Amino acid sequence: MKSILEFVFNNFALCFGLITLWYVVCFSYLVWKRKKKGLTFPNPTDEGVVFSEFKASGSSHKTIFTRLGGASRCLTVLVTENVLAITTPFPFNLLNEKFDLDHIVPLKNIVSVEQRGNATHLKYTHDDGSSSNLTILLQNPKQFIKSLSQN
Repeated sequence: MKSILEFVFNNFALCFGLITLWYVVCFSYLVWKRKKKGLTFPNPTDEGVVFSEFKASGSSHKTIFTRLGGASRCLTVLVTENVLAITTPFPFNLLNEKFDLDHIVPLKNIVSVEQRGNATHLKYTHDDGSSSNLTILLQNPKQFIKSLSQN
């Protein structure tokens, strides 16, 4: 153990450079993976946005990991005339694939929306027939449900 510490202290610049390089490589990989996925989310300033909230919380019910992970006050929820879009801002969006926090859902695919306490539970189907469940904690859940039912 003592020899490892001596090596680190004697070669601090080298160790620091290697660790920095490792972080840059990992970060670049996450950015590349995100770009490769190619999801395009509506802009909150676009015409046709019926509802928008920028500090929502929530989680996916895909796995136990995604239920426990989730997002706390960093989800962006947008409802347009024909889609529901849920994502997080940069740099959190680099981890969205792991926590299943990127969703672009056509409104016609939403099966149910129900409010239980301060949580809004959303169930929707994918084009392949599978379904997903989300729990979202919004500041204005009644307006969210109303915007979904208007379209």
